[in-house]
Amino acid sequence: MFKKIRTKVFAVTLSIALIPIIGLGIASGIILSGMKNSAAGPNSKLGATASNTGAEALSAQIERDLMIRAESITESIDAKLLQIENNSRAIAAYAEKLYANPENYSDRPLSYLEPGEDGVLVPYLRTAEGINYDSLLPEISLLGNATEVLEEFIVRKINVSASYIGTESGLFVLVDSNPSLTNTHEYDARTRSWYIGAKEREGLFWTDIFADASGRGASVSCAMPVYGPDGKLIAVAGTGATMTQISETVNNAEIGKEGYAFLLNKRGEVVISPKNEILADPTGALIGESYQMSSDEDKRTLAAEMMNGRTGILELTLDGFAVYVAYAPLSRTDWSVGVVMPAAEVSSPVIAMQEEISALISESETAAMNYISTAVTVTALTVIIVLILAAALSWHFSKTISAEFLRKEEELTDTKTPEEVTADKEG
Repeated sequence: MFKKIRTKVFAVTLSIALIPIIGLGIASGIILSGMKNSAAGPNSKLGATASNTGAEALSAQIERDLMIRAESITESIDAKLLQIENNSRAIAAYAEKLYANPENYSDRPLSYLEPGEDGVLVPYLRTAEGINYDSLLPEISLLGNATEVLEEFIVRKINVSASYIGTESGLFVLVDSNPSLTNTHEYDARTRSWYIGAKEREGLFWTDIFADASGRGASVSCAMPVYGPDGKLIAVAGTGATMTQISETVNNAEIGKEGYAFLLNKRGEVVISPKNEILADPTGALIGESYQMSSDEDKRTLAAEMMNGRTGILELTLDGFAVYVAYAPLSRTDWSVGVVMPAAEVSSPVIAMQEEISALISESETAAMNYISTAVTVTALTVIIVLILAAALSWHFSKTISAEFLRKEEELTDTKTPEEVTADKEG
């Protein structure tokens, strides 16, 4: 009887202990399993989202940097062109004073430059064919007063190669650091592009880039009309300058590893570029490939954007390579700067960043899985240990209860008569 009671008590107490423990174990297992599954899915989605967002942000930043580089080059070129422009404006303003108040100036006749005098930094005279020197001597003597102004800009400005004034009467006063002596006396400024351009525009005019006749390389002229008191054109003042510094700015621009910059003129022709051959046409103008007239649609599209003075960035193909081109117009002239970077250079840091994010996400997921697996193992071991402890405690409790029952039974037996004891056993 004692064994039966103890067994029943053990079974009851163990059942009472096991039900919540097993329930807790099952619940913990379900929760940890859910955590394990949820750790992988959202992390992967979050990683993909972060990777894509980061890639887009990085790509946009690279494009902004490319645009900033294009604008930086235009600002540098504009600053150099402004110096030349200011020279021409100053000469024109001085010439207007001369013609407006000739009585305030002394006679300072100019002479022709003779062969063998090249390299002498003094103002000299040229005239159009058929001009009589003596008949225009008063005007020649008046223009001689511009000597210091014309000389000043040659001495002060590194890239300024010539300062000059051409008149409607056919005179041409010039200071040139290295004058060409071909047909020295005859020169009709009125037929030159710088003169015609300023006259027709009635304002500041920039010529195309041309090959300097004295061998100084790529050059440009900036001209400004001069008007008399009656409002009629009297002359055109101008400045000739070499493109040395501007060419260096464009050709030496550092654009990533394989990128480069170029300068496009108003007709869509490449005039400065480290990648294109620039040649002189019969007029002396320096031109390279014409993007506007190209059979390549992408080049024509780019030329249209740049010729219209727009600022922007395009992804296209140039000479068989996928590239990004940022472009910005100059404010002093109708030229435009383009900055080219291979698409591979733009995408490579983006790809590297995506790979790095993917690696970090994978590492994070692995660490999470390891942590959850450890938690599952610890939970399982805890449940097993608790079960063992519960069984031991149940056994001890049943044993204690059974012993108590046995003691009580013995106490009752001691108080009964032999007949009652025998009756209990028979019953």
